[in-house]
Amino acid sequence: MDQHQSPGIVVDDLVKRYAPGSPPAVDGLSFEVRPGEIYGFLGPNGSGKSTTIGVLATLLLPTSGTVHVAGFDVVGQAVAVRRRIGVALQETGVDFAATGPDLIARHARLLGISRPEAGRRADELLREKRPWCSGSACSSGRPLPPACPACPAGTRGSWRPVSW
Repeated sequence: MDQHQSPGIVVDDLVKRYAPGSPPAVDGLSFEVRPGEIYGFLGPNGSGKSTTIGVLATLLLPTSGTVHVAGFDVVGQAVAVRRRIGVALQETGVDFAATGPDLIARHARLLGISRPEAGRRADELLREKRPWCSGSACSSGRPLPPACPACPAGTRGSWRPVSW
């Protein structure tokens, strides 16, 4: 790899507090990751690994410091960051009371799609890709049944890419 290649991720003095005056979940973290590098976070529970990923993925705002992903600021250019990264959040933070369309629309909103368009496309996607959900709890707005592949509880072993 070219040693002069721009970093893919630049974190400079990242601090994240969940409430004013609370202890920091992340305190002064700085690092760079170049394109093609594999970088991992290791540490005990509560050491800030998930919080850092949340900031990198634009799901959490930093309290202070700067974070750039693919050359874009995660605060001021969040949509540009989201369009260039992929994050597969598994069980942590999943709303098990959400419907299939809700979950899909939330992900579309992260990509900068308007709320009405996200809802329309979520319904369309479920009808096309998951016909067994059409007319069921998935599309009615009720909580999803565990057997539904669009449901967080029913996704174990069924992760598949979906194109927008």
